[in-house]
Amino acid sequence: MLGMQRLRRGAVSLSAIALALAGIAVGTSQTAVASTETTTEATAQWGVKESFRKYIAGNIAKGSVDFAGNVSDAPAPYTWTDGTGTVDRDAGAADISFEGSVTFNGHHGLLETKLSDLRVVFNADSTGTIYADVSAKQLDSAEIYTADDVAFATIQNPTWTDTGVSGSAVLTEPGAQAFAGFYEPGIELDDISLTIPEPAPAPTEDETTEPTEEPEAPESTEPDDSEPSDTTKPTEAPEPTQKPAPKPNDKATPKPEKPTATAAPKGPAADSKPSAPQAPATQKDTCVANEVSGTMNWGVRTSFRNYIQGGIAKGSWTLDGVSESATGFTWNGSGEINTETMSGTVHFPGSVHFTGHKGILDLKFSNIRVVFNSANSGTLVMDVNYSDMEGNKSSASNVAFADLSFSGVQAQGGRIEVSNAAATLTADGAVAFAGFYEAGTELDPISLSLELGGETSCSSAAGTTSDAAGGAGGGKTGGSKKGGKLAETGASGEFAPFMAGAAALILLGAAALTRVHADREVFAQSE
Repeated sequence: MLGMQRLRRGAVSLSAIALALAGIAVGTSQTAVASTETTTEATAQWGVKESFRKYIAGNIAKGSVDFAGNVSDAPAPYTWTDGTGTVDRDAGAADISFEGSVTFNGHHGLLETKLSDLRVVFNADSTGTIYADVSAKQLDSAEIYTADDVAFATIQNPTWTDTGVSGSAVLTEPGAQAFAGFYEPGIELDDISLTIPEPAPAPTEDETTEPTEEPEAPESTEPDDSEPSDTTKPTEAPEPTQKPAPKPNDKATPKPEKPTATAAPKGPAADSKPSAPQAPATQKDTCVANEVSGTMNWGVRTSFRNYIQGGIAKGSWTLDGVSESATGFTWNGSGEINTETMSGTVHFPGSVHFTGHKGILDLKFSNIRVVFNSANSGTLVMDVNYSDMEGNKSSASNVAFADLSFSGVQAQGGRIEVSNAAATLTADGAVAFAGFYEAGTELDPISLSLELGGETSCSSAAGTTSDAAGGAGGGKTGGSKKGGKLAETGASGEFAPFMAGAAALILLGAAALTRVHADREVFAQSE
């Protein structure tokens, strides 16, 4: 019997613990719910992508942007208002939807991309997503791609404030497809920011009109003849426990010591003379330079080639001394390389000539040189003939078009092999590319297969960038120059007046309207 009582007591204790835990869980749930707010007045600012907006407004697309519902281009492109949803500021989470749409039109109706019913989600783990309903004409056909609730972009690096949240947006693979291939997955879009007004405070208990408890009866107010107790007498001011600080004593303050005189520096002794600079010791020519010959594979940029062949540019390319490959184009060339320092130049004659938009787009790359600066870096140098978005033609020689990044290149087995070296467009290259892409854009990688030939003296090998890049123009070149300026030396006479006139417009303002600044991924179908 006693054992049964103990068991019952144990069961009761366990039940009490379970109820207590349940109470804690319920309390926690109620707390979480209490921190979640609803809103019907949220505002979002997101312009999709600035370069795409400029492309739409430029002289190739000659397009427009239409708005419907709670979307406009003011005060910033674009402003989405009256967003409804929930927000938990403490957890850093929000889920807010916006009605309305923005539609991009261009190329006399060939281009039409519509984003509508935006939904912006910020998760408590500092991730987020921009969803949208999408309708877009495909570049290579008149077919229209439609999809709802497309995870168009991911949100990264969210930053919360008392009144909202902001973060950077990156195009997803579904977003790239919904964008009709204008951009590739992973491209950065415009940042997005939400303004979420704080709700009006709920009424406090003090504001309740009905008393919650019965008022207690007042105590007797009859006078008390008794003497007040000591506790009711005013207490005397306590004596200070600390003595006032002593008055400053002038005598106690030490006087600053007189500064010791600094001895004047002594000049050189009268009989001393500056030693004459000694000529540097002559270094022995111990490097090994070799003639090289072989091939280069480079596709310029896959998205650009796709755009040229697409239904908007309706263009093509012609090759002179260059062959076409599965990944782009193949050049044959030769040069000299210092195999100890991995410095030198390989020249690749021939040209690739792109045209489109009935001749308005005209771009020719020729006289390409790969300059090895070290085993890890180099420069792609070339001559360029190009036209701006208005069809004005220009040319430049010895343009440091792209920075190259190698991975410890070295000569092995009588060969030098470079596989998929990263090529990044320079500021000079961006101008020579007629503004199709921004400086810093990744171009197609470059691969080289070079066979080492006979040795040659290091003095005659093109061992530095300045020696190597002179080319036909006879000038020097290096890395990109700030400000998007093309190489100052080696430019053809035809290019000089362009720099004085048209380039000023491109760099100071006209580029903002005409340059399809668009990593011209805007021109691209997905690679």
